[in-house]
Amino acid sequence: MGSERDRARIIGILPRWPGWTLTTPHIGFLHAVLRFLGEKVSTTFVMGVSGEAFKVFVTVPPVKPCGLIEAETFIGTALAAFGYEYETMDGEDPEEIIPALSRFIDKGMPVLAWNVGEVPEWGAVLGYHKSRGTVITQGILTPQGEVSEQKVRELTEQNNCYAIVGIGERKETEPDMTAIAREALIRAVAIYERGEVTIYDACSHKDIGPLITGIDAYGALIRWLEEADEDELAAHSEWDFPYLPLVLSSCRKAAGIFAREIAYRFEPGAAKILSSISRHYGRAAETFVQLKKLFPFPGVPEDLLEIRNRMKAAELLTHAITAERRALSDLKAFVRH
Repeated sequence: MGSERDRARIIGILPRWPGWTLTTPHIGFLHAVLRFLGEKVSTTFVMGVSGEAFKVFVTVPPVKPCGLIEAETFIGTALAAFGYEYETMDGEDPEEIIPALSRFIDKGMPVLAWNVGEVPEWGAVLGYHKSRGTVITQGILTPQGEVSEQKVRELTEQNNCYAIVGIGERKETEPDMTAIAREALIRAVAIYERGEVTIYDACSHKDIGPLITGIDAYGALIRWLEEADEDELAAHSEWDFPYLPLVLSSCRKAAGIFAREIAYRFEPGAAKILSSISRHYGRAAETFVQLKKLFPFPGVPEDLLEIRNRMKAAELLTHAITAERRALSDLKAFVRH
């Protein structure tokens, strides 16, 4: 049943993030919401706990994945770790979206949403104004403002590309941050050891897999760079391959900072391992920064046609594999410690 109120608005949600985390807006907005709810955590802590800092996912050939994937993986993982109940909805039924938004806003809970306005990216829904037929949104590239309910329905009906994450009550009164940090590193090992899976892209209504999520993803990508024919390369979007170093340079920088900032929570032997993990991720981040310079986002499709660019990319990815395998080895040592 929908809300009987005409309008409601939540004040105090303002994402605060370093420039390099603008490539992970779902985490930026999640961090802002957690701060609103009283959690005293850093952006990098949220990236680590969610698994975003450690993610490895590429499709072969590379395709920029739909942001809906992030709702049930990184956002959900973080909310569950901090002890919050949450509810996810996709755009399968356009008529259900607006009542769902109102339901959470009426409880004083902001809503994380994919495709909140003109830019298909993560943002927040902070209120509604029924008599004007609008919802109040804020996106990564758009200031806080009103979007018509009709616009939301159109976005949903056009391509089923809409999702919301409504946050509920906290199950526990005081989370154990040390336990949360340790569990995050255990999950990081699991992320590296996953095999490939086929994923469904709700935006394009088709399978875009295989999605290779483990450490072997790098090897698969190197083989693609070395073996892809000209027709395949020419059809490649400027949004696809360049997206990988853009995001992973931020993720690995965050992983290094996360390992360093949680070290004080553990005894000296474990803290020493975390320091080593931080250094390895710092080297991986530097490698992805070099790759990002070679293939800026959004890129020029012709860049991939240059064999020397692809061979340099393969070389940089090989360096990344080395750094990340060392990080994985230390992560396993930490878990055993």
